[in-house]
Amino acid sequence: MIDKEIAQKRRARQMAIAILARAREAGIPDKYLRLKREVIANVLDPKFHGGPKEGVPKFADSIYDDPNFLLKKNFITIDGGDGISRQLASFAILFRIIAYDKRGQYINCDSLFHKFQSINATAEITRNDLAEEMKSYDVLFVSEFDKYRFKPQFEHGSFFDEILADRMNYGRPTIISFVNPIISKQLESDEDYVQLSAEGKMDAGCGRYLAWLGIKANTTDSVLRVRVRSI
Repeated sequence: MIDKEIAQKRRARQMAIAILARAREAGIPDKYLRLKREVIANVLDPKFHGGPKEGVPKFADSIYDDPNFLLKKNFITIDGGDGISRQLASFAILFRIIAYDKRGQYINCDSLFHKFQSINATAEITRNDLAEEMKSYDVLFVSEFDKYRFKPQFEHGSFFDEILADRMNYGRPTIISFVNPIISKQLESDEDYVQLSAEGKMDAGCGRYLAWLGIKANTTDSVLRVRVRSI
């Protein structure tokens, strides 16, 4: 019995070490590793998530205890609050998904911009290589997306569309934190979005997917919406 308990403890320790190694490989800073659910509950916006006594604890428990709550969503969008609160929520969710034996990556949106722009036709790593890398991770976290940073001449929108379309098709969750609040345009369906886009009334300079996510104010079958507050 004692030997069995020792073996179980050793296995648990090895699994914890492996998770931490994958989290660090994904680029999660040490201070954001293994965040407790109380920390995340504290940054969730109670007005959006059903109140401080019932809605917030239930939502935090789902993040920490229900794999399907995160893995079954194509996109996890995080907005509101400030940069710190968005980072806390985003890294906590990224860590939870990595803990389910997944390979992840964190990258700042500006950093991805710079990588995309600095690549030229003669470089050893091409834009296609960069796109393929971003497609390949089991979970990808793109932080601090700001639609006003997109410049049509650099084709950022089409670059993101290619990555996000592929990730959605293969069921790989993508976490995106938004600098600006997500404000619903109260569209009844995705067909309404397509119609507005065709009429030129939807700002899709950042690409179809990011423009679409920027108006998805509530959780849907494909999008998990997380709103935080400043702390």
